[in-house]
Amino acid sequence: MNVGISKVASRWVRIATRKATAGGANAEVAARLALEHVLPQCSAVNDSDASALESLEAVVSRLKDSDIALHFSEIKGPVMDKLNRTHFLQRLNGQVFLTGCHAIAALTPEVIG
Repeated sequence: MNVGISKVASRWVRIATRKATAGGANAEVAARLALEHVLPQCSAVNDSDASALESLEAVVSRLKDSDIALHFSEIKGPVMDKLNRTHFLQRLNGQVFLTGCHAIAALTPEVIG
């Protein structure tokens, strides 16, 4: 399956936004929710192109405006090589982690502690 990296990030942002703005019984929880990090696990991402990077830059910008950091984990070598040839990683307001476990340990040490 060939999944683009922007589709993965966009899906996570939509899910996080939907959960943060949920109504009904979840409204009280959503009001207290302080989303700090978005962490797509990218092991299914096989490719990225210019339009994917453009979409990701828009996602990064929207998240930065909301004081939310975008991180990635498990980016495959060929995708990482493409990202390294751009300025995207320098503009990223988060980190790239080898595994999701490394990310959780770094971002929420109180949970692992």
